[in-house]
Amino acid sequence: EMDISGLEIPSAEAFEKLNAHLASNSYIGGKAPSALDKQVFEKIGETVEGKYEDLASWHFLMSFFVPKVMETWPEPKAPKKAAPKKEKKEEKKEEKKEEKKEEEEEEDDLGLFDDDAEEDEEAKAALEAKKKQIEEEKKKKNKGKGPAKSIIVFEVKPWEAEQDMDELARQVLSLELDGLEWKPGYKIEPVAYKVQKLVIGCIVEDDKVGTDDITELVEGLEDSVQSVDIAAFQKVQILSIQFISTCSLKKK
Repeated sequence: EMDISGLEIPSAEAFEKLNAHLASNSYIGGKAPSALDKQVFEKIGETVEGKYEDLASWHFLMSFFVPKVMETWPEPKAPKKAAPKKEKKEEKKEEKKEEKKEEEEEEDDLGLFDDDAEEDEEAKAALEAKKKQIEEEKKKKNKGKGPAKSIIVFEVKPWEAEQDMDELARQVLSLELDGLEWKPGYKIEPVAYKVQKLVIGCIVEDDKVGTDDITELVEGLEDSVQSVDIAAFQKVQILSIQFISTCSLKKK
C-alpha cells in the first residue's frame, strides 16, 4: 500500500511517485483495486501524460470501472507482520490438521466404502447417488454466474512516425473474435523520435479468447503494425464488478 497523505495530486512530483510505485504494483492499494485507487483516480482527472507510462496504463485500466463499482472497493489492508517461527510451525501443524479433517469429511460426504462394501451393489448405488447430488449442488451454486472475463490493455506500435494513428485505431477496433469486446475509447501516446503508440483496451471471455489470440490478430495488420505488447491485464470478479458499455476517454 502506498501512503498518499503528503502528495499533492495532480502534480509532477505526485505523478513521479505514483508512476514509480505502479512500476512494481498493479494498484495504488496493492494487489487488488481499493478505495485508495478510487481516490487517486478521481483526483487525477481524465488524462495522464504519456511520459508517466505505468501511471497512464493504470489510469486507462481504471477508466473501465463504473463509479458504482468503485464505491464497493474496500480500504487497503495493512501489511501483515511476520509471525515468530514457533507460531508459524504451530500454524502449519494446525493447517495440516484442518486439511486432514477436511479430507476425512469429504470422504464421509461421498460415502466411500471399504473393500468389502464396494462389492455390494446397494453401496455402489448409494455412492453414485451421492456423487450426483454433489454435482447438482455445484450446478445450483454456479447458476446465474456469467463466464469468467478479463480486461486487457494493449500497446500497439506502428512502423512509421507519419502513420495515421486514428486510422490504425479504426483498423484494430474492426477486428473481431468470438468472446472479444473492444472498448471504443483509446489513447495515442508518444514513444520516441516522433513515433507514437496506440493504447487500446478490451474485455474478453477467458474460455474463448487468450492474449496470444488477440496479439496475433492485431499483428495480422502487418502493413500498419510493428509490434503489440500487453500494458495491463486484470481478471474480472463477475459478481462484484460491472463495466461501462463505452469508454469515457476522449481520442487525442
